[in-house]
Amino acid sequence: MVINAKKSKVMHVHMRKKMPAPSLALVSSVCGNKHKCKVCEKVFASSQGLAIHKGKTHKLMPKLSNPKKRMTMSTAQEKKAVSREKKEAMVAKTKSWKCKMCGKEFVTERSKNIHENQWCHRAREKANTLAYHKARAVQLQCHEQEETNLSIEDANVDGVATFEYLGCTLAMDLKWKDTVGPRLEKAKARFVQMRKLWAASNLSRKLKLQLFRAVVCSTMLHGCEVWPVEEKMLTFVNSQTAKMLAIVTKSTPKEQTSKPSLPIIAQYFQRRHAFLGHVLRLPDHRILKRVILLQAQAGPPYPAYSLFYKWSMTIEKIEQFANERITWRKAKSPAEESFKGRYGL
Repeated sequence: MVINAKKSKVMHVHMRKKMPAPSLALVSSVCGNKHKCKVCEKVFASSQGLAIHKGKTHKLMPKLSNPKKRMTMSTAQEKKAVSREKKEAMVAKTKSWKCKMCGKEFVTERSKNIHENQWCHRAREKANTLAYHKARAVQLQCHEQEETNLSIEDANVDGVATFEYLGCTLAMDLKWKDTVGPRLEKAKARFVQMRKLWAASNLSRKLKLQLFRAVVCSTMLHGCEVWPVEEKMLTFVNSQTAKMLAIVTKSTPKEQTSKPSLPIIAQYFQRRHAFLGHVLRLPDHRILKRVILLQAQAGPPYPAYSLFYKWSMTIEKIEQFANERITWRKAKSPAEESFKGRYGL
């Protein structure tokens, strides 16, 4: 087999390290200075992001069409202005702590920390801008290239932090957020495209649920066989699906979370169970079967990322059980039984 170094990618499986925030110079080099704020010199990927930033952070509202009209201050606004002046005078007299994001000064260090962690708009906005995410991806790719440093026939192979294969994204730390997140975004995009069908009054609820299962659920659960069985992941998927089902069924997300009209978690476990039976019925020389059996070589209890999770039998007994197709299809996986009574199971 000939390996082409230009088309090959290498991913080093390890725990993700905390990296410093990308500098302003890196963000400018990635996105350019076309959409740059003149007040704080922050760079944005689009003009819409820059306009939202000006309106929220700097509150630069458009001027009135008639400049002769002047807004008068109400009594509540006057009281706020007076209290603001008193706080500024108190800060000037005592020792002050300044926020690194917006430059606001505080009397105590505790109030400054609360402001930075919860209420600083610039801190929250910086982490949610498209320019920040683009620079973060470039920074992570450069870091992974230095970590891997692999070459094939005197040609360097690109090191990546995430690898996408057949629509399924695998992360270097094998966390479920990088795998489930892209599938959920694609499912939401398909859901928005069909918003006219969900609002149609001439379609029955049963037909809408059938369309939701065929279009949205199939998009979301593509490649779900490799998702680990974690309670946080199941709660996240169930809550996000409940918000969409509430629009389809014209109910509340709380009702769809506890008793969903279409249990997405049950479909997830059914797909895992069916895929495990398919793998165990393959010939012994197939690479897929050898890899999955190698993960469960130590025996029970099996890890959460394994398809044998919550099985108490040995692999030989499970393989004999999988060969009986009719009995295997009617049975439920032990992982699904462990969450019975939750998520509509």
